[in-house]
Amino acid sequence: MDQFMPHGTCYMWNTPLLLLHVGSNAFIGLSYFCLSACLFYIFKKRKDFPFPKLFIVYVLFILLCGAGHFFDIYTIWKPYYFIAGYLRLAIAMVSILAAFIMLKSLSSILSMPNLKILQSKIEDEKFEILAELKTAVLVLDHQFKVIYFNNVCGQLFPEGSMRLNESFFSFFTEEDLVEPKKIAALTSKSPWQKILKVEKTKGQILDLEVNITQVGKSSEKKQYIVGCNDLSNVLRQQREKGKLDKLLEVTNREVPHLLSYVDKDLRYQFVNRRYETYFDKRADQLIGEKVESILPAETFRQSLDVFQRVLQGETVRAEVKNRMLNRPMDYFDVYYSPDIDSNGEVQGFVVLGVDITAIVKVRHQLARKNEFLEQYAYLVSHDLRAPLRHISNYTELLTKELSDLPNENSKKYLNYIDKNSKRAHSMISGMLKLSTVVKDSASRSKLDLGEYLQEKLNGIFLEDQVSLKIDDPLETTVSIDEDTFYLVFQNLIENSIKYKSNDKPEVCIDIEKSYNKVLINYRDNSSGIDEEDHELIFKAFWKKDKQTDGPGLGMMIVRKVLENHTGEIRSLTSSEGCHFQITLEV
Repeated sequence: MDQFMPHGTCYMWNTPLLLLHVGSNAFIGLSYFCLSACLFYIFKKRKDFPFPKLFIVYVLFILLCGAGHFFDIYTIWKPYYFIAGYLRLAIAMVSILAAFIMLKSLSSILSMPNLKILQSKIEDEKFEILAELKTAVLVLDHQFKVIYFNNVCGQLFPEGSMRLNESFFSFFTEEDLVEPKKIAALTSKSPWQKILKVEKTKGQILDLEVNITQVGKSSEKKQYIVGCNDLSNVLRQQREKGKLDKLLEVTNREVPHLLSYVDKDLRYQFVNRRYETYFDKRADQLIGEKVESILPAETFRQSLDVFQRVLQGETVRAEVKNRMLNRPMDYFDVYYSPDIDSNGEVQGFVVLGVDITAIVKVRHQLARKNEFLEQYAYLVSHDLRAPLRHISNYTELLTKELSDLPNENSKKYLNYIDKNSKRAHSMISGMLKLSTVVKDSASRSKLDLGEYLQEKLNGIFLEDQVSLKIDDPLETTVSIDEDTFYLVFQNLIENSIKYKSNDKPEVCIDIEKSYNKVLINYRDNSSGIDEEDHELIFKAFWKKDKQTDGPGLGMMIVRKVLENHTGEIRSLTSSEGCHFQITLEV
């Protein structure tokens, strides 16, 4: 290669001349590649192309020509002339092969029929009557390619898809179920019939009844007359009726819930077997009857407002209490769905009643047990604080009394008793505080979150304790219990102060709204949390540093308060300090 000079030397490295040659070769090469890609795409899509070998060789020839032009650009700077020569040789060999195949196929190409003349001849001499039929009719040659179709075909097949010399079975979505050879054998004895699917437009599938009859005996003159009838509506109605019948049968027999259809006059038009067993009446005794005459009077009065809302087009879900004669109270979770016709008028509604009596009973039992446990925890914690306070006070007195004595062990033991009594007192105070927030408060108010936190936290923490910044650009409004929600951030800030670094504690609270949620990012400059402790911090009595004051219940209180507000908190990895992300439902 070293003994040759690049082509650029011949051009004397003249910039305009270089640009002319490089640009021309590049555009020619790109055009050749584009032509090759288009021809290959056509070949892949048109499986019935009559001369596939010729087609492939010409695609390869054009592709190599494009590569030659790009290599010409390369030799302007790099004199790889042997490689360029081999590439030219490859082009020459492929071109010779293409010429040979072309010469060999020339007679076949020239003998191809003129389709316009053929179609005109068929229409004029043989198939004038087919154009007048109201049924879609096609004529196929011995290879099942279309040689004639009437105007009705345009109503059944995709627009523009019906073309002469096209394979008939390429129109159908179930081509794999159709074997032309098998059809050819069957139609030699009797007409072939099958229902096939065709996609007329995107998403619109038609069911066509296809009848194929063979005409002619010899293989070359053999033709097929095809008739197509659209059975889509008939089959769709049959399928829908079958599905509906099956659904009603299964619903009536298997669904364990109360299911009924009530018309706009509040009369039952359908009830399942569960209705019959619950009301102890047969279906014929319920259908046609007014709802008012079947339901107990109190249940009907409770449900009347719901009926009116549903008949106005609203979907309603309600918990209904119902007491039948000589039976205990039953509870149902009831769904009411309106039946709206094409004119937008409500013709009735579907009622689905799920028996939740057992769930309600368990719920009541749990509520009573939780209430007892909360009261018990409160009383025990409250009663334990008094003796612990006495222990702490008497320990202090003993410490003062023994301060002048040289017995250091006695002082050490008293200090240990005092320290642990205070720790127990702190834990009990934390448990009392926890018992006040575990119970979900029914008192909620819609408040400006940023303003609420600013007011509450500035009233608890002094400026010299912590640098606090609250950013709420959208003035987010949330529904919260204003007596407990601030405890989330009070406990977080207390931890930021407790585990502060050498600098003054800095806390940043960013509030933003995302879809139907509020995201609150809490960041500080404390000593941070190890990644393996991200979940441990929310457990009761867990502390990062066992020597720090407090019972270790702060983060558990944070999580419980947020759970009461259908929220959650996550501890995220941060390069500096702590990062907590709080999510609230709007």
